[in-house]
Amino acid sequence: MNRSHARTASPRRRALLLAAAAIAVPSLATVAGCGHAFRIDPPAGTSLGTGGADCATSCVEGATRCSEDAVEVCARGPGDCPEWGSAAACAEGTTCSGGRCVSLPPAPCLQGATRCSDGGVETCTAQTGGAVAWGTAIACQAGSLCSDGQCVLACTAACSEGETRCSGSAVLTCTGEASGCAGWGAVTACAAGTTCSDGRCAACTTPGCGAALVSASFTHTVALTADGRALSWGYNASGEIGDGTVADRITPFALDTLGEVSAIVAGDGHTVALLPEGTPWDWGFNSAGQLGDGTTFMSSSPVRVAALGGVVAVAAGCEFTAALRSDGTVWEWGDNSLSELGIDGAIASPSPVRAGALGGVVAISAGCRHMAALTSDGTVWTWGLNHYGELGDGTADTRSTPVQVPGLSGVVAISGGLDHTAVLRSDGTVWTWGWNLHGGLGDGTTAQRYAPVQVAGLSGVVAVSAGEFHTVALKSDGTLWAWGDNSRGELGDGSLVERHTPVRVAGPSRVVAVAAGGYHTAAVTPDGAVWGWGENTHGQLGDGTTSDRSTPVRVVGLKLW
Repeated sequence: MNRSHARTASPRRRALLLAAAAIAVPSLATVAGCGHAFRIDPPAGTSLGTGGADCATSCVEGATRCSEDAVEVCARGPGDCPEWGSAAACAEGTTCSGGRCVSLPPAPCLQGATRCSDGGVETCTAQTGGAVAWGTAIACQAGSLCSDGQCVLACTAACSEGETRCSGSAVLTCTGEASGCAGWGAVTACAAGTTCSDGRCAACTTPGCGAALVSASFTHTVALTADGRALSWGYNASGEIGDGTVADRITPFALDTLGEVSAIVAGDGHTVALLPEGTPWDWGFNSAGQLGDGTTFMSSSPVRVAALGGVVAVAAGCEFTAALRSDGTVWEWGDNSLSELGIDGAIASPSPVRAGALGGVVAISAGCRHMAALTSDGTVWTWGLNHYGELGDGTADTRSTPVQVPGLSGVVAISGGLDHTAVLRSDGTVWTWGWNLHGGLGDGTTAQRYAPVQVAGLSGVVAVSAGEFHTVALKSDGTLWAWGDNSRGELGDGSLVERHTPVRVAGPSRVVAVAAGGYHTAAVTPDGAVWGWGENTHGQLGDGTTSDRSTPVRVVGLKLW
């Protein structure tokens, strides 16, 4: 013992200690001194401080304890009584344990990393206190397995190296062995105006030509695999995911109950899928009959649209749905309060009605409250709400029957946004009209346009998609370009700055398909992986989190081929 550090008890304190030794009470205290510790029984209402019988305490002077990641020390306070003092935070990289700061153990994993565990995917996530650890494994869907930290479709059918097949409007090529069997490992996106036919790109001459690989609504996203599996993720309060629940999905859910699907499109609060035999199926919100089953009852699982066949393409708006039949006619169901269905009089229709007398249509796209159709001669026809010029006819008059967008020809692709419209011409240029407060038209201004204007400085485009307040375009070299609102990172350029002319999206160097949603965007890369960026409040990016992203992140465990 080093006597220079010994504490000499005051006469009063020694008397208290002697008295305590002769009294047995339930409360015990520990006294340390000269390197030893012994227990005494203080009288009720007393303590070892100098405050005597008036000093009620729960700690011994000099003792320490942890308070989250800080250390509290018992010291004399007012009245000379021992009490717990203010906590001293431990330094970065340390934590409190046993009443003292100790170094944190090495991190078991890198935040965001994934690994396979028990047939599922574990993700390294931040825990309370800042530490990271492997989370609970998310099981892969039936028919999938975990490989290299992600769920991939199990190989169910062999192919010969070099063999080609179609996936929507893209060509898939068999690249040899993958996961123990031959796999479709390469994809070539067909240019606008063409589609895949017999394993090669060919001119688009029939209605519904060129089904999308991915589609994004305001708050959820859907995708279609090469073998016709439909998947969805994101917001689900109205049952739009189609899994029989109303719980959000932050990773993809496979809609295997539908069997093979040839097209799937996300609308606002509902989803529509097309089966190979030409029948459309809907699920989700149904306030205006947008599910087309003759009712207005919500359904969290797919229901067949009543009395409609021969369908080759589908589209979904805010509270209405549309279908293109093989005869080139357009049929719609749901809300018609703003003439979205292309008919006069009715407020809504819970079963399909024909949109005007328009024929010769080869493609359709729904905005929030308006419709656009592309005919075989390359002209565009629109109807519905027109308060912001979204119909492009030079007026602000809402139209209950289709009107032709004047001065526009040679169009090969169309896309309806919230209150604006975008089209792609055969020369690779993009033209837009409608709402432009955030620069979503890409003409370098924020002026509303009632007639088409050309997107500035953009050429060589093969696909275009209009979102809520932003627009994206895919060029023939596989690069993505975006413009408009960027408040949630939906442009993917690593910033939150809105852009009035196109900027290149960061991330994957080559993309084959793209879809603009509300405040998020989705894309597909040549390896079949799906990526997302922007708002992620409801998991619509599919990366297993609800964190917004201003650059592309990969959808967990999903490959389309």
